[in-house]
Amino acid sequence: MSTRALLEQLADEGLVDRAALDAATPLGQRTRDALAGLTGEGLRLQQAGASVSVWLGALLLAIFLVQMEITEVVPLGLALGAAGLGLAAVLARGSATLLELQLRWIATIGGQVLILASLGEVIGDDESLCVATILLQALTVWLIRDLAIGVASILVGAGALLVLAAELRVEAFGHGLLALFFGTCICGLWVLQAPLAARLGRLWQPLAYALPLAVWAPITIGAGSRYDHDADALPMFLGVGGRRDAAVGRLGGAVDLADRTGGA
Repeated sequence: MSTRALLEQLADEGLVDRAALDAATPLGQRTRDALAGLTGEGLRLQQAGASVSVWLGALLLAIFLVQMEITEVVPLGLALGAAGLGLAAVLARGSATLLELQLRWIATIGGQVLILASLGEVIGDDESLCVATILLQALTVWLIRDLAIGVASILVGAGALLVLAAELRVEAFGHGLLALFFGTCICGLWVLQAPLAARLGRLWQPLAYALPLAVWAPITIGAGSRYDHDADALPMFLGVGGRRDAAVGRLGGAVDLADRTGGA
């Protein structure tokens, strides 16, 4: 993809001011000078590097805040977390510069970590914390209209739902129901694409992109638990290893029993 085509695609998505494509405008001239000799691959490499730096920055910020024990003061941690999500929501309105896109991620990740860590101080069981995580991800998708953040939030929410299923010791049939639920939502989204896309707006995209990825997790876990008969529901490729280890254990027990019988 050429640099021009990439800029046009970004302009269609609202991420780049369309005036940057017109060389007659001052913004277009500055854009042309800045991108002189830079290919589309170079732009994508720069974007990937910026994304990695954002994740590292957000992670370091979250670790710093937790190490300062801010979350032990629950109201303060919740207030700072809500402020982070609010900042991300404000930055997600309209087009944004690269710096603003980075700040969205930092504010979102930092806000979620603060809220969940603060709730962990007052919530005593893992099941309730999983429910809180699911609700927080749903709030993030609704509040912050960013495609990448929305996809990540839906995947995190689906992961929290699977952890909740494991905590409730859901068997293979329960994971099958989860897969059926995800699959039904996917079919509904794609069959009713036109009216739902018009009504949901940008909510349509993260749901349509993330749910097909999320549906494979309960299918794989449920298939593995059929062989293990284990409530923890290991994935299929781990379930095969579990059956092999169990067979080796039974063989070793039989050999030990034969040795003791022969010795008697």
